[in-house]
Amino acid sequence: MTDEWDVIDWARLDGAHGPATEAPAILRAIASPDPEAAGEGRFAFYSSLHHQGSVYPATVAAIPFLADLAMRPGVHGRDELLDSLGLLCAPGTSSAGTRAAVAAVSDRLRPALHDPDVAVREAAVSALARSGPAHGFALRERWAAETVPQIRAALLCAMALHEPVPPPACCAPRWPSRSRCPSRRPASSPGPVSR
Repeated sequence: MTDEWDVIDWARLDGAHGPATEAPAILRAIASPDPEAAGEGRFAFYSSLHHQGSVYPATVAAIPFLADLAMRPGVHGRDELLDSLGLLCAPGTSSAGTRAAVAAVSDRLRPALHDPDVAVREAAVSALARSGPAHGFALRERWAAETVPQIRAALLCAMALHEPVPPPACCAPRWPSRSRCPSRRPASSPGPVSR
């Protein structure tokens, strides 16, 4: 898919600083085997295509390429690319079109749930959860296999995005008695605390 980024007419798509003609060079840098060049590419992505969390037409066009790069072995900063895809779906900051673009490529991200790199697995949990409810089963399956506490915590939060109460089978390792499993918040209780 990487050669396809040269086919897109980026001059017709705006980024943070006008026509996003620099997008192919940014994506090529992200794909670089040189870790410093790849890091500069990720920095340029945040500067030009996702500046201060803003989403532009060029950002949406870059989503399939980010997904492809995030899943390619040997690409540096794969966890950061997955984080970026998750952030593009963040509640209150993303448009329906952006969320739909991430959801359209999200099936490709599922194998990252089993990646040997802990940071990649954790970022994949967030990206898949935020992309929509389609990956609930995959997240529950990963919960059953995952042993790293920070990722198990991320999985619980991810499952809670789409299921107000995780199924008792999911909770059993943490809450042995069903009566101790967390239930829905009472209507009078405060909502979640934002960070």
